[in-house]
Amino acid sequence: MSFDTFRQIIKKPETCGNRRRFEFRETDKNSKLKKVEIMGFATESAVKFSFDGKKELSPYLSQSGNHLKACDAVVLAEIDKQNYLLFIEMKSESPDKDKICRQFASSLCFMDYCDSIMKRFHKNDLIAKCKKRFVVFYKAPPMPKTTTQYTQKTDQQHDCPDNPLFFPYNKPVRINQIL
Repeated sequence: MSFDTFRQIIKKPETCGNRRRFEFRETDKNSKLKKVEIMGFATESAVKFSFDGKKELSPYLSQSGNHLKACDAVVLAEIDKQNYLLFIEMKSESPDKDKICRQFASSLCFMDYCDSIMKRFHKNDLIAKCKKRFVVFYKAPPMPKTTTQYTQKTDQQHDCPDNPLFFPYNKPVRINQIL
C-alpha cells in the first residue's frame, strides 16, 4: 500500500529507499547508544519520522505534563503484506519503563491525531488498520565471544505502550526480529 497520503500530512518524512533500511540516531550528546539500524524492509516506500529534537508536538497544548513526551521515532511500513506502525525509543542503559510508556502513549496520541486527519480529509484509514509495535533499544552489554547467536523469543505482541519490547542492541537488526 502506498503511504503517499501519510507523507502529505507529516513534515519531512524519510523513506528507506532502495537500501530498505533505516538508521536512527540519538541527538543527546551524553547517550551511549548513538545509532540503531533496522534492515530488511520489504518495500522501499516505508516511511520514518523523528520526534527527537522537536520542542513541542503542538503549539496549542500546555508545555507541562506527560502528553508532550514523545518517543524517538515512528516507522510506517508494510511487512509481510501487513501494515505496521513501529514506535522506536533508544536508551543508553537501565531504561525507566514508566517514563518510556508515557513517551509511547503520547506518541500514540499524536498518531491518533494523524489518523483523524487522514480519515476526515483524505478518506483514508491506513493508520487505524496498522498493527502497532513498541520497541525500546538499549545499549547491550558486551557479549562473550562464542559461536552462539543471541535470539529473542517471545509470545507477546508488544502492541501497546504499556508493554514494549526491550531489545538489547549491539549490531544491525532485521525487522522481523522485533515484530
